Amino acid sequence: MEYKEALDNLIVGIGNDYDRWNNVDYLDDEVLDSDNKRMKEIKTKSAIKFKEGLKVKPGRKFDKIMHGTSCLGICCQKEWGTQRYSLLYW
Repeated sequence: MEYKEALDNLIVGIGNDYDRWNNVDYLDDEVLDSDNKRMKEIKTKSAIKFKEGLKVKPGRKFDKIMHGTSCLGICCQKEWGTQRYSLLYW
């Protein structure tokens, strides 16, 4: 796996984790009242805003996946031990 592809996978994984945490998929449009429809709209916009806010901040040894001032993931730029790229996120 190439480094750029590994970073892209990490960003996509962070976005997917946010979607699972946000739990917008359980809201079914057919059975929602107006308040729940509004809540689903807000959660969907929030997820889009979060994913658009993910940025890669390059460093000397590691690249960081940032959202605002929060570091959500770290990727080692060089081979480290037996792994070519080490991906960490929390």
